[in-house]
Amino acid sequence: MAFEDQDFIIYAGDCKRIIFEVENIGFLKPTTKIRWSVARSVRTTPLITITEESSQAFIEGNWVIIDIQPSDTANLRTGRYYHELELTEENCIYTVSLGMMTVLPVLNTYETEEEIV
Repeated sequence: MAFEDQDFIIYAGDCKRIIFEVENIGFLKPTTKIRWSVARSVRTTPLITITEESSQAFIEGNWVIIDIQPSDTANLRTGRYYHELELTEENCIYTVSLGMMTVLPVLNTYETEEEIV
């Protein structure tokens, strides 16, 4: 069973740790494949995909942890994005969480005073 409406806010270019509790699957082994994706909508190509192959996605107990890095969201436009967490074990895909990620802007930072308008 997927947890729906798992919505959260992130500021463009920030770090954020997302922790998903996994219930009613009963496996979460070291061999479990993780894929967390973000797209403009459920029908568009993902703009961000984080898997267990990176150091940004891992399992601890019955928790899946995703670490979003600044480079993941720095170039995203302000707005709402669809996100989805899938786990794969022994060729079975489990969609365990989905919802909306809202990206908010941050103040601009400037290298020199000449850049300030």
